[in-house]
Amino acid sequence: MTAYRFMSGHRGEHAVRETAGIFGVSGGANYKRAKNGVSGRREKAGTGLAGLIRLIQEQHHYRYGSLRVREAPRRDYGRGVSRKRAARLPRENGLNARLRRKFTPTANSNHGLAARENLLNREFQAKRGGDGSPTSRAPPPAGCI
Repeated sequence: MTAYRFMSGHRGEHAVRETAGIFGVSGGANYKRAKNGVSGRREKAGTGLAGLIRLIQEQHHYRYGSLRVREAPRRDYGRGVSRKRAARLPRENGLNARLRRKFTPTANSNHGLAARENLLNREFQAKRGGDGSPTSRAPPPAGCI
């Protein structure tokens, strides 16, 4: 949310001069923006770019964050995007990157409980070397080293 949008949304609750001072913007610029609105050039560029960002995000399964969103139009379409616009447009249009699920370990071996009994009676120790069991290791064939 921009400072101007916040200021216009909370105009009755807070004084414009105070909120402008908090955000470090001009109070006069707030009134000018409220009167004139957002520039048409910026709005037109934003809508075309939002469609391009939507296409890029769909191609990459919504895994691109603002840094990749910024580089992809420049690399693939020859169209530069500023860092702030590459962060703002996806946020405003619901095109944010989806986070990958974090790995959660399911086994906890840091406990004092006894190990379960071997129900399958699997033998994981070789009786002698080279007997064909999965744990035995035969020397490599000649000429491999």
